[in-house]
Amino acid sequence: MIKRVSRWLREGGKDEDEGAPYPRVINHFHDPLQQWSHAGIFNVGYSALIWAQDQSAPDNSPNLFTWKKARDNFYNALTTGSEQSYADTFLDLGHLMHLVSDMAVPAHVRLDPHLTLPTKWTDFIEDPDPFESWTADYSTQLNYTGTPVDPAIFSHAIASTAAPAPISALWDHDVYQQDTNPNITLTTGPMTVGLAEYTNANFFSKDTFAGYTYPDAGVNAVLDVDWYHPEEFVENGKTVHRVYLWRNVGGSAGPIKIAAASLISYDTLKKNTDPPWMIDNKVNEDYASRLVPAAVGYSTALLDYFFRGKIELTPPDRFVMGIIDDADFFDPNTGGRMLDAYGSPVEQEFTQLKAKVRNISADEMGTGTIQLVARYLGRNDYNPDLLNDPPQAASVQDGNGKFYPYSYSVSLPIQIASMSKTTATEHTFNFSNSPIPVGITDLDIFVVFKGTLGQEVDNAVAVGRIAEMNEPFHYAVMNNTTYSIGRTGTLTPLTGWSTNFQVCFNPYPGTCQQPPATTLGPGRYSKIIILYAGQTLGLMYKDNLYATSGSGGWLYNLSRSKFLAADNIAYVDMFRGVHSHASFLSYISPYGIDAYTIPAFVDPNNSGFLPFVPATPVHVNMAP
Repeated sequence: MIKRVSRWLREGGKDEDEGAPYPRVINHFHDPLQQWSHAGIFNVGYSALIWAQDQSAPDNSPNLFTWKKARDNFYNALTTGSEQSYADTFLDLGHLMHLVSDMAVPAHVRLDPHLTLPTKWTDFIEDPDPFESWTADYSTQLNYTGTPVDPAIFSHAIASTAAPAPISALWDHDVYQQDTNPNITLTTGPMTVGLAEYTNANFFSKDTFAGYTYPDAGVNAVLDVDWYHPEEFVENGKTVHRVYLWRNVGGSAGPIKIAAASLISYDTLKKNTDPPWMIDNKVNEDYASRLVPAAVGYSTALLDYFFRGKIELTPPDRFVMGIIDDADFFDPNTGGRMLDAYGSPVEQEFTQLKAKVRNISADEMGTGTIQLVARYLGRNDYNPDLLNDPPQAASVQDGNGKFYPYSYSVSLPIQIASMSKTTATEHTFNFSNSPIPVGITDLDIFVVFKGTLGQEVDNAVAVGRIAEMNEPFHYAVMNNTTYSIGRTGTLTPLTGWSTNFQVCFNPYPGTCQQPPATTLGPGRYSKIIILYAGQTLGLMYKDNLYATSGSGGWLYNLSRSKFLAADNIAYVDMFRGVHSHASFLSYISPYGIDAYTIPAFVDPNNSGFLPFVPATPVHVNMAP
């Protein structure tokens, strides 16, 4: 079943409460005033901070939806195209967003148990948290605009083997500690402390008006309440009179109600006891106005951090990313195409590509591996002679008109020590284990890094995509001089008409690194198949055309040089998808050339056809 990303995130968030192992909710607490190893509830469950990064051995891990699992699934999705791995990535992130959002619930950061487990798992008596109940009842009326979180928060993460990824800073990084002034958790700008720290220091849960230093519910709080001017309103059909304790909890909107007391509880003051504070609907409403946006903001920060790795991927300096010489696929012994063990022509494939990479992430990129990934649709009608070009929709559909799934080719990993932010570095990527076929369309090329990014060691993933990737580009140079046509219409075979040519690749305008010339005799051609990106190929063509009579008594010579780019494509001829320069084309009358033979044409001296002239390929000399 196809689901949107938001559905997978939602499903992960829902399963974090309901999924195995039961009950997962026992691991959803984190008291920032305790040592992390003892910050969970009852010293039985994991701290939510540690649960999110459970480092148990993979085979016996109680949590299968950790940060590392999400990283591994994302890397696998990028390098295989697995829809299941993409789904699992966002399922994992939904679980993690749930865990960080729980830190916006005071009961979860003040170790206030409130079990509400379904009876199919347990017979515990339900003891719901009023804040969670209220937000569930009014979910459609809440403000889901996220509170900004300072991206620098991750640089303050506490080093821990139990929670090595810097995402721990979103929960807690020991800024707020026992007896610390709670104002250290407050800001009018982006949040800078862990969400558990902020919530613990500024909000009550229903059973923790005592037991924590802050917020203060003692004598000072009692004195801050205006007992002589209670609020009067109707609740559950009854008129009630309540007073409220107000406090600044950060942000720019001013103080909010953080606790309520009944007017009649004023009498308890005469007995030197604290009034029975409560959390009513008005307090819950004010809590939600700050804590729900905080939950959204910290969850957003988690997602932003997960996808922060970015790489600029560009073509190499000489533009061409990959190149194939068509002559490599011909058997010199038979004069025809190479055949595989089953008698079929050997497929034309790219086994290496060149590209440049540059780190454009905010964080420094350290040791790791990079791989180039090609994603494409394979054609069912590709023929090396390009008789079926250009491809149509049916070229990538099965017999029922359903599009084929994308195929993937992945290079071998390249180990790097770092990736520069200022200089793009060129690499040659080896696809010998997973070649890229020529008969494809809808080609996309991207690079995947896995390793150290900032403080996230070994496990970070970064990705970059090359812009405007083109399908394989066929470029041919051919010598079509097979017969000359005399004044009387007689055809004379030509044997001495040849051409020398050179091709090279460089930005335009620029100078080419000239390779040795390639010589084509009559009925010979050279074809290269190129992978490149963007509008400019940077291909320079130079040829020297010459001919001699059979006895060598006369000479024809002509030189020309042309640059092939998108804005001057008229320099070349198009035939069956091949961009080509054709030498001496005016001396012959065939209609074109395929990869095997120069087509026969009618002999004007009789009604028959002249025999085919083999059009065999010649290896192209190319500069390194």
